[in-house]
Amino acid sequence: SAQAGNLAENRWKSLNDSLLENKISLEPADLRRLETEFLNANAANDCDRKISVAFKLSRAVAKQQQSLIYPSMIGDIESCTDYQDPYLQFFLGNAAFAQHNFPLRMEHYEQSVAQLKKGDQDNVSYLAQFNLSSALNNAGQHHRAIEVLTDLIASNNPGVDLNRNNILLNLAAMRMSDYQFETALETLAKIDRSELEERFVDILHFNELIIFQHLGATAQSDSIWKQ
Repeated sequence: SAQAGNLAENRWKSLNDSLLENKISLEPADLRRLETEFLNANAANDCDRKISVAFKLSRAVAKQQQSLIYPSMIGDIESCTDYQDPYLQFFLGNAAFAQHNFPLRMEHYEQSVAQLKKGDQDNVSYLAQFNLSSALNNAGQHHRAIEVLTDLIASNNPGVDLNRNNILLNLAAMRMSDYQFETALETLAKIDRSELEERFVDILHFNELIIFQHLGATAQSDSIWKQ
């Protein structure tokens, strides 16, 4: 299995990359073929084939496709050494999110982040940390969610610079959920508003309005209404 700090040699990274680049959903016949392939690999106890198909089925489920065998698939691959692979855990987390299984989503992302953030700072590392913070926040664990996003911002991950405004907007919202209104306002102030899409500008103004109301800053609140 992949070891933290040695992810460049991860045997599943190329499959991970190719699946993330492929935006096309599987045809129903292709999905059924994958399910048959997994069942055959499971009967032969062929872990390499099972893990390979598990990546592809997880990707399909994450894209809202229905797999008949997916609910039992995870139990069938847990005994495989590469079940702990951080890229596979990321894909399983995405599938759990699509199925609205938020506790399982959080568990998979945590396992992925535990390895990825210590190794290569690639796109999956960024996405896994960002998605983990969202899962924690949805579970009401606002303080932990804030810690994950704060660590991500402080990292040298290239995804941070590409998505800084989005990260800061989410971080501010999490701090609001944790009643850290002054800190949330400071976070919003770090956003480059000239680069925000109009819909995100509206969200930013709405969040500022809520913060000013909680802080009793009537004048600032009124100025938001007039914009």
